[in-house]
Amino acid sequence: MSALENGRWPCPLAEYPEAWVKFREKGYPFRLRRELDLVATDVAVLPIILPYVVEWNLPDVNGRSISLPEERPTALLDDVDEMLVVWLIRTFYEHRAGLMRPRPNLSAPSSST
Repeated sequence: MSALENGRWPCPLAEYPEAWVKFREKGYPFRLRRELDLVATDVAVLPIILPYVVEWNLPDVNGRSISLPEERPTALLDDVDEMLVVWLIRTFYEHRAGLMRPRPNLSAPSSST
């Protein structure tokens, strides 16, 4: 699975071809790793990852689009298909792992002569 150029992660599930999510590109404190290491269930991880969602196109079980409000309670996903919620969680972990990989420094090196 990989993100598109616009940073959106498309959902690979055949049942949800129009679903996608976009997460923040930066601002992941080390504290987040500790918080994620302490949670044991999908339900417990959702309040941690939802603030990192920038945009999404997620339908509920009836096909209605779910808006992404400023406040993000876990109950926001109560009517979303479980397989779609699991995809959202897995995609967050993949996105975060990608941000931890070394990336090229595009700024010119300073000369220290």
